[in-house]
Amino acid sequence: MFKITKYHKKMKLVYMGAGLCTLAFLFLNEDFKEFDLKERLDGYYVVKLNNQKIGVAKDVSDIEKIVDDARMEITKNSENIVFMKPDVKIEKQKKDANQTDKATIKKRAVKVLEQSKMPVSQKKEAYILNVDGHSMILNTKEEAVDVLNRVKSQYDTNNQYNVTLQENPTQHLESYSISVDSASEETEGDLKGMAFATNMELISTYANETDIKSTDEVYTELTEAKPTIQRYEVAPGDCISTIANDHDMYVKEFLEINEDLTEDSTIYVGDMFNIMVPKAELSVSTKKRSSRKEYYRAEPKIIEDDSMYQGEEKTISKGKKGYRLITVDTTYVDGMESTHEIVEEETIKEAVPAVIAKGTAIAPSFIRPISGGHTTSGFGYRAVFGDFHLGHDWGIPTGTSVYASCGGTVLSAGWNGSYGLSVLIQHPDGICTRYGHLSSISVSAGDKVSQKQRIGFSGSTGNSTGPHLHFEVIVNGQVVNPLNYVSEY
Repeated sequence: MFKITKYHKKMKLVYMGAGLCTLAFLFLNEDFKEFDLKERLDGYYVVKLNNQKIGVAKDVSDIEKIVDDARMEITKNSENIVFMKPDVKIEKQKKDANQTDKATIKKRAVKVLEQSKMPVSQKKEAYILNVDGHSMILNTKEEAVDVLNRVKSQYDTNNQYNVTLQENPTQHLESYSISVDSASEETEGDLKGMAFATNMELISTYANETDIKSTDEVYTELTEAKPTIQRYEVAPGDCISTIANDHDMYVKEFLEINEDLTEDSTIYVGDMFNIMVPKAELSVSTKKRSSRKEYYRAEPKIIEDDSMYQGEEKTISKGKKGYRLITVDTTYVDGMESTHEIVEEETIKEAVPAVIAKGTAIAPSFIRPISGGHTTSGFGYRAVFGDFHLGHDWGIPTGTSVYASCGGTVLSAGWNGSYGLSVLIQHPDGICTRYGHLSSISVSAGDKVSQKQRIGFSGSTGNSTGPHLHFEVIVNGQVVNPLNYVSEY
């Protein structure tokens, strides 16, 4: 294998053999290694092949090609299929004045690889079942099909589906893709489809007898559930202990795979954490069809109403529920529900839509009726006088301009008992505002006024202890706190 001893980098190598004029790629467990070269490293590197130094290189990216070229040269000159087991180590050092040219490294690599050749006569023809990178060797392709059918039969007890092999004609090796097909045009019951949910391939090879596994061993490897880490998104109501318990884990186990957490950590909805779930090496996807009857409601019919403000609505008629038969295809992976798809809907009784009126009018806004001033008495019970104050008072000098808080129609303007000189305005939404203790009035009953139009001047007429403006807001005949509509300052 390739190994950079200081930086532990990996590269992918596929070891090759050749027979006659055909170059074959032979994937054996001991002859398939991983080397993921993600970056180049600065410096000089001693290259060792099967523990023999073959040179010093400046750029490690050249090593893979040099070894490949050496193997190619050997396979071209071999009359029979051969196996080679290169064990390449790359050791970094500060500097080596005797850097080796590529041709010399290749020549030395060929010499070392020649010594490691293994004739095919020492191997047995077999098949590798590669399941998403996990390889198992079987005697024949029929054994592979038999094992896969056993896995499939866990979810197809009536054996309505069969595992089939499709040869890949473009590959140098004898290799097959694998699928699950219906045994007949029509299937019985609710099972409507099957597939393996894991990438698989079957490849011919030559292997040592000791590396070949029985069908029972392979079946166990494929179906045995093994702990697998998956990501989990925190939902409302979750805490560390409930997440662990819901996934059959101890809190200690949960914390071990989420190192940033402690038992006292606070978690939030949307946070992502690791969980441990059992998962088989080979996943099986099944599609089952089911039908059910259900009530449903039609989308409501919306009517625009300019007598209501935007955001307001009222139900004119409630509507009636309908009744329908729906057919659903549900996909399961290893027996667990994954997705749903509605394939057919049959309405038995039509739903009657509700009719809802929604307002379109723009709601009026209210402004503070004076400039300046300070609060002398708020809305509500007053401890000093022991009464309920119906409005909000601002202390201001006599003669300060008083403005309409919102546009509307003047209902009354004149003397009004304890209010003294006052103005009452009705606004388009039915809300009324009252302005009391004025020194003079600038409008008359029936006048249309606009927002911030002056309606009079402040004073201290009527039942008043000093110059101020008394301001009321009246909704449906009831006084409410004016500060719900205007600012205090």
